[in-house]
Amino acid sequence: AGTDISFQFPNVLAPDDLATSYGRLLFRARRARVQNAVKAIFWRQGEAEAFFRYPGYDGYAPRFEVLYQAWKRDYPGARRIYVFQN
Repeated sequence: AGTDISFQFPNVLAPDDLATSYGRLLFRARRARVQNAVKAIFWRQGEAEAFFRYPGYDGYAPRFEVLYQAWKRDYPGARRIYVFQN
């Protein structure tokens, strides 16, 4: 199993913080000047919540919302988000 969803969260004070997975992607998108050209986001994740005791799947929806709102803010051109849950 991989990481839980919180590993993907942005740093609230510095979304392009290179110490985070989210920040590394955002930093690269900004440097390549494609941040506003992103049309869709493909999200595949969930095995950690299915297999591990904490935080578990029951708290997934509100945690996904945190990530979803960050995407909407940082990738304003993304009109579709495709979710593939494990």
